[in-house]
Amino acid sequence: QRSLVGSEMCKETGYNVWIAVFSGFSLHILIHIGQWMIVRKYIPIIITSLLSIPYIIWGINSIVRSFAVIEIVTCFIAGVFVAVLNLFFAHKLASKFDRYMKNNL
Repeated sequence: QRSLVGSEMCKETGYNVWIAVFSGFSLHILIHIGQWMIVRKYIPIIITSLLSIPYIIWGINSIVRSFAVIEIVTCFIAGVFVAVLNLFFAHKLASKFDRYMKNNL
């Protein structure tokens, strides 16, 4: 019984992580689509963003049918938080890399 409960917890945690990552990814893609609509010009990410829409719709549909609202909201908040942190550090690292390249070329 104990190993079954542990196994179920691992499965549940894995799904929660997937929902969080999927939420961050979906929001990221929707932001790119919004940028494209505002700029009204081609941006490099728009083709893959548009191709991702069916997957996002399928994923949202699967999540909504399979999980409680509180679980979805919690995972969404966690996923977006991690995505924002990642974006912050990626930009900070890119800025340092740009300065390094300017000073060493």
